Amino acid sequence: RTLDRLFKSVFGYTPKFHARVARFQRALARVGAPGDATFADIAAECGYYDQSHLTHEFNLFAGSSPAAYRALIQMRMDDPPPNLVQILQAPDEQMF
Repeated sequence: RTLDRLFKSVFGYTPKFHARVARFQRALARVGAPGDATFADIAAECGYYDQSHLTHEFNLFAGSSPAAYRALIQMRMDDPPPNLVQILQAPDEQMF
């Protein structure tokens, strides 16, 4: 509890939320990377329970599905894929 309280007082969110964001960033990089990895493979590699868990977090944080993000990246082949997206859901007490 002390770690959670101190972490939240310094960073504004808990270590658990930070871990979720870090996992999402790994998935974001994998979804945007070239190749033929399935979303189920990406979910397993990045630490999600299953593909639906990945899709749910992707929609929650990015506001789109992994498939929509991948399609956007493929349309912009000239540019490198963004490694950051705006996280749409701000941390609140219900998330922790």
